[in-house]
Amino acid sequence: MPTRPSMVLLVSMSYKILSIKGIDIELHLFFIIFILSLLILDPLTSFFLIIIFVFVALHELSHSLVAMRNGIKVKKIVLLPIGGVAMIDNVEMKPLSEIKMALAGPLFNFLVVYLLLFLAYIFQLPLVEWIKAFSSGNISLLQMLYVYVLYANLILGAFNLFVPAFPLDGGRILRAVLALKMDYLKATDYARKISLIIAAIMFVLAFHFGDLWIMIITFFIALGAVGEYEATLIQHSLKSRKVSELLTSDFILLKASDPVATALYYMIMRDKKSCLVRYYNRFFVLEIKDVLRVPRSRWLSTAVVNVAKPAFILYEKSSFEESLRHFKKTGLSMLPVLRDDGSLSALYFSDLQSSLEKVKG
Repeated sequence: MPTRPSMVLLVSMSYKILSIKGIDIELHLFFIIFILSLLILDPLTSFFLIIIFVFVALHELSHSLVAMRNGIKVKKIVLLPIGGVAMIDNVEMKPLSEIKMALAGPLFNFLVVYLLLFLAYIFQLPLVEWIKAFSSGNISLLQMLYVYVLYANLILGAFNLFVPAFPLDGGRILRAVLALKMDYLKATDYARKISLIIAAIMFVLAFHFGDLWIMIITFFIALGAVGEYEATLIQHSLKSRKVSELLTSDFILLKASDPVATALYYMIMRDKKSCLVRYYNRFFVLEIKDVLRVPRSRWLSTAVVNVAKPAFILYEKSSFEESLRHFKKTGLSMLPVLRDDGSLSALYFSDLQSSLEKVKG
């Protein structure tokens, strides 16, 4: 299931095991604990699960390769006890591109099923007898593995494709089909609501039949549905909204030659943690933490331009997305903004962050 960084809390505690085509494959801490526990309690089951999760990783890798062909950055693939998650960039994909990416994973699983059935046909393997014996346990290890891989890939492909709920592939296909008729954000909202309804129905049925595993999966479906909508909402806000909404004239502007002592005085008097420094047509940002790194004996002799960090200039019509990108790149707490009339304003990262939190809320 390809997903956005909205599920970052689920995948933050993960450890890299290898890299394929520049995509890191990582194991989540819960997955490691889960497998180690099974190794102690039931080594045979853990062996089969490890094999299955190889196919889960290949399922996610199929999504990732198609995404990369469509110019979408894939950060990593994380294996969780309930399956895999491909972390992709927060981008608004074209519906057909999203459908192709979502189909890639299940089609890989169905291809494995087809190959196993084809091999059984070519070599005249008694697959029907193996399947019957599988439930009774009267079967060899190799035969059990063959049937297990066949079943697992069939279930992986079918469940991901035919359940139209986020973060499963069926949910992404549903959103893409809706996006052909409406805007992307509205399509995501409809897909979110359908996903939550499906999760609720699955939970009630799982509770009735006492299936704990399905109950856990419904929790991740609900979490993924809400997270996908929040990520899309924030991305929509980042692209459509302009920094002119958040500009302020309440900032400190210093000359390049002003001493560090002057900067510190104004920051204390005006309760600011940073200020702008102008040097001809260039701007810098001086943070109070940078000032405090200068020895006190040099506060009067050190010019602020020698301590401040270069800042990218934004414009009144710059988007939230552009400003956030520069904040992340520089790590600064404020950026200079030139208005259309040539006057200078400032944008604080805290104001941008608060605005995005309100959107999320």
